[in-house]
Amino acid sequence: MVEELRRNYPSNTVLNLCRLPAIGAAIELNQGHPSQQLVLLEVARPYELGEPSPNPLGTLYPAYLRGQAYLLALDRIAAAAEFRKILERRGTVLNEPIGPLARLQIGRAYSMAGDTAKAKAAAKSAGTTIATKK
Repeated sequence: MVEELRRNYPSNTVLNLCRLPAIGAAIELNQGHPSQQLVLLEVARPYELGEPSPNPLGTLYPAYLRGQAYLLALDRIAAAAEFRKILERRGTVLNEPIGPLARLQIGRAYSMAGDTAKAKAAAKSAGTTIATKK
């Protein structure tokens, strides 16, 4: 399907530089290939803040998927930076599911990095709790 869309709409910038890379990255995420996912998403970086919302695989989905890839690759600092992009742009994300999901994922990144205070604060803002070791 992705190849058919690419072939039928070669001049559609949003499709070819944002949505299709996000679809490919989501596939790579499900297959556990974070480095390939990051390669696919790099092309979307210059455009991810400019796409109007709401729409499927729209605004900041590449950043969310990139954050997921960094978590999978255990790069907690880079993951937190990607999720922070989403949290800092609430007016852009509006009511898309990646807004609350970014809160949860940034909490996970902080928890993986051992920053319990930030992890708990992120969890509280997401309406969840973080279990900590004693």
